[in-house]
Amino acid sequence: MYALEAADTLPELQDGLKLHLFEAELWLDRVSPIRRLATATLRGLAGHALLEHNPSMFDAYFKPDQNKPPAYLFQPVYVQEMEADTLPFRLVTWDRTGSLGPGILEALQASNGRPFGESGAMVESCIPHATHQLKFSGSRPVRMIDLVFVTPLQLRIHKKILRPESFELNSLLLATIRRLNLISLHYGNGIQIITGQLDSLADDIRISNKRLRWKDPKRHSCTQARNISLGGVVGSLRLHQPTSLCLDLLSACEALHVGRHTAEGCGMIRLSQPGNDSIRSHTDHSGSKPFAQHFD
Repeated sequence: MYALEAADTLPELQDGLKLHLFEAELWLDRVSPIRRLATATLRGLAGHALLEHNPSMFDAYFKPDQNKPPAYLFQPVYVQEMEADTLPFRLVTWDRTGSLGPGILEALQASNGRPFGESGAMVESCIPHATHQLKFSGSRPVRMIDLVFVTPLQLRIHKKILRPESFELNSLLLATIRRLNLISLHYGNGIQIITGQLDSLADDIRISNKRLRWKDPKRHSCTQARNISLGGVVGSLRLHQPTSLCLDLLSACEALHVGRHTAEGCGMIRLSQPGNDSIRSHTDHSGSKPFAQHFD
């Protein structure tokens, strides 16, 4: 394990991660209400299926001990409520063997007849599509860029939830570094980025057009027999003269998410050029479907 300065170390840390993105669709036996964050329900379905299909993989990567993060997350393609019989989704994994993504999809393919959600719908099939190996290609200089919080992002600073009115870019960047360090420690080359001297990481970046709000979707946990909050900040803000390090960290955040409940699809961000719906992510996954905008 090596602890080094962020600007010099980030590319090397990222190169040590074996990131894969799988695109797939879950088919239901009927048209049913699809919630905004249906990937949370999908994650629950995948967990039950994988535990039955491959218990050792479940223990190692899907729900490891508390000191080790999961090696995957589900990304929603759409975040609006709708009526449909299909749910397109993305699965991002970073286990060293590269076996987790195919293992989860195989478990989902064997889930025919399992219930999905609370409408009575049953899983009919899971159809895998494209697979991409993700590589961090580095940032390109931009004068300004919009940072879009696609799904609720919840950060806690000193055990206090960061609300929209007190949201700080520096807190987001530091949380991203901590997440990268943790993933690198357990699944990568072990390189760690020093955070002690990064308290002013975003001080010279001006923020405008700040349109943030709090959304609080819920997911039902059958295991705990209760609803669990997936609340967090959604919306967008504009960054002026973002540094290369800032853009590189946000690009990593596009792929890995940040904050609480990332496995369910929370903490998903997108970088967008002002006036455009989106730009291609600095994380290269050519051919992928575009992200949805964000929660209403």
